[in-house]
Amino acid sequence: MSEKHYIICGPEFGLENIGRIGVIIRALYGGKSAGADYWRHVRTAMNELGFESCKADPDVWLRLSTKVDGSKYYQYVLLYTDDILAV
Repeated sequence: MSEKHYIICGPEFGLENIGRIGVIIRALYGGKSAGADYWRHVRTAMNELGFESCKADPDVWLRLSTKVDGSKYYQYVLLYTDDILAV
């Protein structure tokens, strides 16, 4: 999360925590930068998996792979907002 958020704890956090400040360290939705944070997270994961982003379209990812018979082929992953299609 690139934004900083906090809450004032209510009784649902236990009687000893009522009125204390709780810092939110991870949120999936709701922040102004949630989309950018998600995109940055997916981009990091794709790089760690060995995929490269296509220069023509940054939401198309590919990597060279080899079948068991030795023939080479490309694996593709298409990203759109929060949808992922692997081919």
